[in-house]
Amino acid sequence: DAVGQRGGQAAAALLVFALVAAGADQQTYALITSCIGVAWLGAIMLVRRSYVHQFRDTLRAGEIQRDVQLPNLDATTTDVLIESLSSPDEAEAMASLELLARAGRVPALVLYHPSETIVRRALSLFAHQRRPEIAPVIEYLMDHADPLIRAAALATAARIGIHHERVVASLADRDVDVRAAALVACAADADRSDIVTAGISILVGGDEADRLALARAIALAPNARFRTLLTDLLGRREPAVVREALRVLARSPELADVERLLGMLADPNVRNDVRRVLMATGPRGLDRLIGALDDPRTPLNVRRHIPRTISRFRTRAAAASLVDRLLREPDGTTEFKILRALGRLRSDDPQLPVDASIIREYARRSLVDAARYAVLADHLGPAVSPSGELLRELLSEKRFFAIEHVFRALDILEPTAGLRSAHDAIASSDPERRGAALEIIEHVVRSDLRNPLLAVIEPLDPQERRDRLGELAPGPFESQQELFAALLADRSDSLRCVVAHHIAERNIGSLRGELARLQTLDDPPFVIDAFQQALARLKVNDA
Repeated sequence: DAVGQRGGQAAAALLVFALVAAGADQQTYALITSCIGVAWLGAIMLVRRSYVHQFRDTLRAGEIQRDVQLPNLDATTTDVLIESLSSPDEAEAMASLELLARAGRVPALVLYHPSETIVRRALSLFAHQRRPEIAPVIEYLMDHADPLIRAAALATAARIGIHHERVVASLADRDVDVRAAALVACAADADRSDIVTAGISILVGGDEADRLALARAIALAPNARFRTLLTDLLGRREPAVVREALRVLARSPELADVERLLGMLADPNVRNDVRRVLMATGPRGLDRLIGALDDPRTPLNVRRHIPRTISRFRTRAAAASLVDRLLREPDGTTEFKILRALGRLRSDDPQLPVDASIIREYARRSLVDAARYAVLADHLGPAVSPSGELLRELLSEKRFFAIEHVFRALDILEPTAGLRSAHDAIASSDPERRGAALEIIEHVVRSDLRNPLLAVIEPLDPQERRDRLGELAPGPFESQQELFAALLADRSDSLRCVVAHHIAERNIGSLRGELARLQTLDDPPFVIDAFQQALARLKVNDA
């Protein structure tokens, strides 16, 4: 700084002397001064960007990068991967296969691989592609020792119209997977409709392994004629069978019943599979999800998984629906999931437009919560009982979560600024990372949010925190009774229950009226119970 300041003054002096010697007039002085000023402002912007970027790199140095993308494969890389397909190491061969599949360059010769797992995966990749070069390999695979490979080869043969007699003969195969594949392959054959119908009925009425084999067979050759059968399989509540049925619907989304899929989001065993199907349905699925999120009749165990599902569509309509719901969502868990879903959307596509005014209002509202919990904790005083210690820890936790909400909202507004990393650093005990995070906050966050945010983050004495928060600080509280009355009126049900227990433990009889006044029939049953227990204990203590 000293060199830059003194050096700049010396350079300016030399420039003035040069202009005087050249006989420059006032207009020349003004023009040169304006040009230097504009250049200086531009330099400040460039230096500021590099300055913040340096701190951002400091924070990201110790993190796992979540948004890594694979580059396009060049010819040399493709040749290396194809060579790796012949590796005896199954993991290496599978990794090469997956990378080649992403580029659409899987060679047909991989079907001769000695690993059954590799061959099954390759067949699944070829299942819905017309690759004439795989036809000569099919007959070889139809005699494979693995029944799943034989079944897949059978389905491929039926699809490309070869080895029809082998397909028909497999209707009597001893293995259920091969038999199911043959039944599905012959479903369009009018001459064998009775045999196919009877065979499918036997599999549906059999055990879970039979139904799983049938679902796998349909996945190899999806068709609208199996719509009713798929609905039946989905209703069996057998996770393995349901997953296979959902695989079919993901490939043929026109067969999907969106209403039924919506309710299945509550099942963690198949939730990701359901999401893939809903994405495949396109605007039809998105519109129903948006409607369900806004519908108060949607069960809570379904509603809480809708935001993440909507975010997977990665469209303007998806982002707009989540932003629109953010300030109106009454369930705290769903609200947080909306926030996370928007963060992922903007992280994946920073150019995706969102209504910044709503996000900024949400950040301000969360900052008000953080300020309230910080000030309440400051006024609580030293804990003298177990419930007092629990109350202090709960307030600290509430403050921490509110701060996280603020950072997540700010990260939606500035998805490339590294604010999520700044939050992680603020919560850490590393002074270097914490200092870097504070620098990012100073240079990225707007002043109307930055100053109160720093006031709730930094370790300050109660009066200084109150002064810096200004109107965001609750109170002041003239007594402990006023403080506990404010805590009893908080929006957090868990906090209210702990406060009620603490009041009863400390026998603060003067708050009996507040306990009775703030207890309403709209409260959850556990809150009503906690308040009633506190009132009963106070009554016993008075006696």
